[in-house]
Amino acid sequence: MSADCTFCAIVAGELPATIVREWDDTVAILPRGGCTEGHVLVIPRTHVADAGADPEVTARTMARAAELMAEHEDANIITSKGSVATQTQFHLHVHVVPRVEGDGLALPWTGQSDWDRLVAERDAALSKLSVLADRVEDAGSMMVTDYVREALEGGTARSVAEYVRAQQAAGVFDV
Repeated sequence: MSADCTFCAIVAGELPATIVREWDDTVAILPRGGCTEGHVLVIPRTHVADAGADPEVTARTMARAAELMAEHEDANIITSKGSVATQTQFHLHVHVVPRVEGDGLALPWTGQSDWDRLVAERDAALSKLSVLADRVEDAGSMMVTDYVREALEGGTARSVAEYVRAQQAAGVFDV
């Protein structure tokens, strides 16, 4: 047990956690803010920093995670090694993440992210805003603010979309 390890303290009963399954070598707990319904962390009772530190402990932990995964039609098993790989707790833990169609959970290697949709929305908002800016400038109005010009010239898609929606809601723009 490591003195400053949150997961060691949970395994020892020193910190609270919702334990969903226990084995002699591992425990499965509900994570704070799980990303899907049924998301659990499988944690070895032995302090091991990551999946590469002790292959035998990692294998047993993965076997327990596989048992839990078998209870779901679709799921991911995920673990990380090192902070660059997004490890934030340096005690081996394996995420079992049940999945359902349309759950919105994007993984970087699947192409399931909303990136394409967001880019299309941004491009559509920029196109609308450009048309509106031309109309306003043609009318000689000073309604095209520096904020809108900044959004057109590289601001975030969110700021452009929010501006267009607010102006449409206020009845200023009708596109």
